[in-house]
Amino acid sequence: MQLFVRCGVPVGTLALDVHPQETVYEFKKRLSERSTRLGFPEHMSLTYAGKLLPDEQYVMDTPSLLPWTTLQLSHRLRGGGGDGGSTGAESRSCYLEMYAGKKNDKVNPVEELLARWTRCHLTGETLTPPVVIDEVGTLFNKDAIVNALLNKSIPPQFSYISSLKHVIELKLERNPRHGKPQSAASHGSNGPSNDSPFCCPVTGVEFNGRYKFVTFRPTGHTVSEKAIKDAPAVVQELFGRKWSSEELLPVNPTGEQADSLRAKAAARVAAEKEKKRSKKEAKEKSKAGAETTGATGADAGEGTSGRDQDAGHQNGGGRATSPGPGGATVAGQKRGVSPTADGNGVSAPAVAAAAAAAAAASNMPPPPKRSKGTALEAMPKNSTPQVFASLFKSSLKEPEKETYLCRNTSARGMHLT
Repeated sequence: MQLFVRCGVPVGTLALDVHPQETVYEFKKRLSERSTRLGFPEHMSLTYAGKLLPDEQYVMDTPSLLPWTTLQLSHRLRGGGGDGGSTGAESRSCYLEMYAGKKNDKVNPVEELLARWTRCHLTGETLTPPVVIDEVGTLFNKDAIVNALLNKSIPPQFSYISSLKHVIELKLERNPRHGKPQSAASHGSNGPSNDSPFCCPVTGVEFNGRYKFVTFRPTGHTVSEKAIKDAPAVVQELFGRKWSSEELLPVNPTGEQADSLRAKAAARVAAEKEKKRSKKEAKEKSKAGAETTGATGADAGEGTSGRDQDAGHQNGGGRATSPGPGGATVAGQKRGVSPTADGNGVSAPAVAAAAAAAAAASNMPPPPKRSKGTALEAMPKNSTPQVFASLFKSSLKEPEKETYLCRNTSARGMHLT
């Protein structure tokens, strides 16, 4: 059976006949005799279908080996010390450090800069109007900010944004060159693109991080710093009035400028928390003062009413009692009722009626106790005790056990219990 062996450059592919009882080692030995460039058979490796053929195996015993099949010849790597190479045994830590920690993927700084200026810092999506900027100069899609506020899922690094009043909606100018093919000189033959969907409305420079931009806080207009330096009159006409440096917010600032804006945002958040805390304390103090005032007033009212009642008893005014017949005491009228002939402010007919009601109540016998009746007491006249008692399960000493078969057959007029 003839086989082909791919040996690589410079030998190429060789055709060789295989004997029935020839081992892989003998086959490699004949290959080395065929071409001296292949070296010794001990340094050769034959593979078929991705599997290494052992030297002691017969070539004809290789599974699924057919005539004119191509085998792959490779050479074993040399080394192991003594030849100037390194085995790694002398420094195991160096070998482990190669795989101990995962190396961070290198990011092209140009692509990172473009992403900061063209993508939402909250979701990573492309910036699409309406676009907003926070007080630190970070760009977001307005829809993403609204959803995060509603779901209360603002990341900790943006915790200073608690409502839409902490962001400014931008008025961005569309870039007319966006999406059009650019020359290789603008971004290099293999470099990343600097294409941006927005640009400066005055100078036309792209909103891609290559130029610095600022935002006018009152209106949200965004222009480049180059426009402010080169054409301030045009910028003033765009803003509608003159501007001050405090009204200009830098877009995506870096370094000390970014640290200063973050410090201002942190100070604003701390001031709001202090204001809420002081307001809460003042509210609690006012509530506690109101409760104290109410308790003092109630105590004073009780003392005044007690003194008035004592004075009424002494002077014959206020509430009075009159003994009635049978030793019963009847409550008189309230203070302020015009006195009657008895001198206590209660009319004689009212005293007599109350005394009579009290006497009747004291002489009334207690109501009789109701005994537990039986069902037979309510039995109709024309009924027998057996028939009437069958209506109640409590009258059955050993109630019959009803089964599904009983209910099924009783519906057809049968009784099997």
